[in-house]
Amino acid sequence: MFEVPRSILAALFCAGFLTVSAVAVIEVPMQASALPSHSPIVINGDAEFTAANGVTQGDGSETNPYVIEGWAIEASASPGIEIRDTTAYFVIRGVSVTSDNWQGNCILVSNSANALIRGATVSNAGSGVRIEGCDGAVVKGITAKFCINGVQLLWCDSCILLENNFQSNDRGVEIYWSTNAMLFSNTFDNCGVSIIGDLWQDETYNSHIIPSNNTVNGLPILCYRFQDGLTLKSLDAGQLILLSCSNVRISGMAMSRGFQGITAALCEGVEITDCSFVDCIAVLCLSCTNVSVSYNTCDGSSLNFAQCRNLLVHGNVINNMYYMGIQLHNCWVVTASSNTIVGADLGYGIFTTSDDVTITGNTLTRCGIDGSFRAGNNLRISPDNTVNGKPVLFYQNTDDVVVDSVPVGQLLIGSCDRVWVANVSISETSGGIIAEDFTELTIFNTDLSNNERGLSVLDGTDVILAYNRFTGNVYDGAMIQHTTDCTVYGNTFKDNENGMRLWMSEGVKVWRNIFSRNTYQASEDGCTNVDWDGGYPEGGNYWSDYSGTDQFSGPSQDLPGSDGFGDTPYSIGANSQDRYPFMSPPNVTIPQPPPAGINATLDFEPDTLNIKRMGMWVTVYIELPSGYDVKDIVIESVVLNGRFPATGPYEINDYDHDKVQELMVKFDWRKVLRLDGVTIMETMTMTVSGLLKDGTAFQGSCDVTIATSHAEGTARTCTTDGIGTASVVTGAATTLTALFAVMFMRSRRGPA
Repeated sequence: MFEVPRSILAALFCAGFLTVSAVAVIEVPMQASALPSHSPIVINGDAEFTAANGVTQGDGSETNPYVIEGWAIEASASPGIEIRDTTAYFVIRGVSVTSDNWQGNCILVSNSANALIRGATVSNAGSGVRIEGCDGAVVKGITAKFCINGVQLLWCDSCILLENNFQSNDRGVEIYWSTNAMLFSNTFDNCGVSIIGDLWQDETYNSHIIPSNNTVNGLPILCYRFQDGLTLKSLDAGQLILLSCSNVRISGMAMSRGFQGITAALCEGVEITDCSFVDCIAVLCLSCTNVSVSYNTCDGSSLNFAQCRNLLVHGNVINNMYYMGIQLHNCWVVTASSNTIVGADLGYGIFTTSDDVTITGNTLTRCGIDGSFRAGNNLRISPDNTVNGKPVLFYQNTDDVVVDSVPVGQLLIGSCDRVWVANVSISETSGGIIAEDFTELTIFNTDLSNNERGLSVLDGTDVILAYNRFTGNVYDGAMIQHTTDCTVYGNTFKDNENGMRLWMSEGVKVWRNIFSRNTYQASEDGCTNVDWDGGYPEGGNYWSDYSGTDQFSGPSQDLPGSDGFGDTPYSIGANSQDRYPFMSPPNVTIPQPPPAGINATLDFEPDTLNIKRMGMWVTVYIELPSGYDVKDIVIESVVLNGRFPATGPYEINDYDHDKVQELMVKFDWRKVLRLDGVTIMETMTMTVSGLLKDGTAFQGSCDVTIATSHAEGTARTCTTDGIGTASVVTGAATTLTALFAVMFMRSRRGPA
């Protein structure tokens, strides 16, 4: 009675002298009755191979290994069988291990030589069998079902898997950073083989032996290594694996439910076209160059690329997308164009963390574009990409951005300064607004509803969220990460999984918001200087699950009589609280500016602009009528043509010597020329508007001529009629109502 030594078996397989049918292993008859139960087995070192730990026979020698056999084990918190740091020979045979822990393992063998696992049944676990840091291990004749990984090899060498049956696992076999794995005559039903290696160590990909006697859903796995000039057309295959191949053309293939359809690693020149995929990772390309994936049909499937260069993804149709449609991870020189992606769960239609990427002409429905948008990634995302029929607006390394009262399918912001978003509505995408690496972001009176995440903010400074509605988002109404100086006022967070999450942020003020029926109303993690109320009597926020009473009043809530605030704080996590929770929703109606504005007199210098000779700045002097003082002008509210904010230095003086002081401001003239699309010798009406501290609106206008050779003119003095309530400065301008509301909110911020 003996087992064939694993070292000899591995050597024979590697040398090609042994077939699967030639593996002679003496069977030990099993009783037909149900297996006896055993508690989870843990063996650390050879000394713990004992009867108490389930060993039924053997002495640990090569010809008489320890045998753990014939047990039924329920595993949940720990592996059913765990063997670590052994050198003795051992066999795990004829056991049945089940688990309901998707992060656990049925059988775990770690840093142990001379391991053989055969005839086992494993199910419902993270890994049915997990082998880590072992050389020459053999897994034969097991059944693994309903696991994330049927068998997982981690950091192993020369392991053999033969005649195993994998049923309805996510991945039948995962080969992770291992070398020389050998797979023979394994069957995969609704799963397949996954190879994850070190892209700097080719052998973690191209050293594996996977012949076509392995099958996925009854069709052979075709694995090609070191081949050049392959043309693979309309072949019957359950899975196709290309390792270190070149100049490969693939077309007309159909694959389904095998975890991965086509895998290409370390290849050069791969063309995949007119293939169809159902319920799998359709294409996975790893460290490949010159790749074209075009005109394929994917149903419930995705296209994935990592560390690839010179990549074209064009004209593909992806329906019923789950989680991700096209993933571009650390790739270079990429074009993703004219793809159609329809999401089933509001996932990432296109996800990019790549450099030198052009995304154009894609049609996305119930999904969106996500990833990293900061300036270093060099992205080009054009507005001819649409989400739910509306344009994707993308701004990278751009200042003074205004998005106001326009149709938006998704708004993406990376490395921008001074961004104003107002009066837009975004729904049913992966992230309504995504802002990364920015300063001065204001979002006002905007609807972000039924997205995966309404708002995602990362690495920002000076954020204002005022009078917005975050409703029915799958995960977060608003997620704010690594951000400083953030004001959240007058918003409604309703029916989200997380109303608002703060993570690693500083200087956040949250008050007079409505948090209603969110699964988790609000949270903060790793934050400093966060205030969840505006002090007394401004109050805090309304929380629909607050159960306190209102019998007292005052800053300490100890004076007789109710005041509309709960007498006990509302807790946000272990260390934060809203000291003055509202008993009923506060009024979050947007405040309106006074009904009448005032005329302003403007001096433009120069009033004739020679674009060949002028500098980048235009100076404007603002004078108010009698009874008003320019010292009361709110600098942050001063804009040119409704979209270009004033910049410093700001000075107040009597520049025209009429004994009335003027406010001097400057504007970046290049932005006006670029964005307003002027033509040579055109006369433009320049309008400067803003607010006083009491909310009074002012406006003045002046005609300015654009020239190529005229001498620059002298200052021109102009006035305009008064302006009324909620007037729009230009067609795409920031409204005075919005400016007034944000100023109003700032004035009521309360104690810091």
